[in-house]
Amino acid sequence: MKYFSKKRGFTLIELLLVVAIIVVLASLVLVSVSKSRQSARDGKRKADLSTIQLALEMYKDSKGAYPVHATWVYDGHAQWATLSTELKSYLYPMPKDPINSTKYRYEIYTTNASYYIRTRVEDVSNKNAGVSCYYVIGGTADTYLHSDDADTFCD
Repeated sequence: MKYFSKKRGFTLIELLLVVAIIVVLASLVLVSVSKSRQSARDGKRKADLSTIQLALEMYKDSKGAYPVHATWVYDGHAQWATLSTELKSYLYPMPKDPINSTKYRYEIYTTNASYYIRTRVEDVSNKNAGVSCYYVIGGTADTYLHSDDADTFCD
């Protein structure tokens, strides 16, 4: 009578199954980490806008008005370096986008009584007005942005 000796080790199917499980778990972890990083960058963008808003309010308290430049009026985008120079004694260095994929924008009304600072966010759940645009309103502005035109507002 022949005795069959048991070989120690795993079969090919068992090894492939373990590898497949590891790949699935690794992909879930990568997606989770990616979302966390995205949310962290959006959080930094929001904090940056709040910091800039605070600097603008300190500027107005000491100078009596918000920084104005001919190209900073409604429908024009600020030259960020010029704004950085204006706010240097209140905020230095000027915040920048975490990955430079989007820009911070500053616009002021011609009346110099209110302004908007805005940026795009990566995570669509991290937004206001139902679009991928996050904005901060300062001064006396209370109504300007409507949810139907808000997405173009950040361009």
